[in-house]
Amino acid sequence: MKYLAIITQTATGFSGTVHDLPVMATAKTLEALEQDLSEGLALWLDEATPPTKIAQKLSDLPADIQAAYEGQSPTELLIEPAPMNPVSLEVERAIEASGLSYRELARRMGTGHASLSRLANPFYWGHSLPMLRRLAEELGLHIELKLTA
Repeated sequence: MKYLAIITQTATGFSGTVHDLPVMATAKTLEALEQDLSEGLALWLDEATPPTKIAQKLSDLPADIQAAYEGQSPTELLIEPAPMNPVSLEVERAIEASGLSYRELARRMGTGHASLSRLANPFYWGHSLPMLRRLAEELGLHIELKLTA
């Protein structure tokens, strides 16, 4: 499903809001803003039930919201949620279940905190099997790989 995002230009770039949901972002470029809104939308939808009525254009929104954009020449975009990596979601779940902080787990694994955080980022797609093995070993878990049709 696509969601209406209203984009306005700011002094330093762009600002956008998905009005049916609490998703907002700012970015220097329109492309970066679209990506940020798409990722924010995916994260919000992963945690909540989407509304049944979704605006598809500015004129679908209440009059007071439409009035707030008068004179701004907003851009209307239909945004889809970004795909989330199930491996990252599983990594995050395993780390949280361990009770260890990211910093402590990274120290035990001999890697940086940023590297471990990247593995749990739902929009990261570059996992390596050796790093996942190290993580599983440190958490006392095993890796199951399943390819399905």
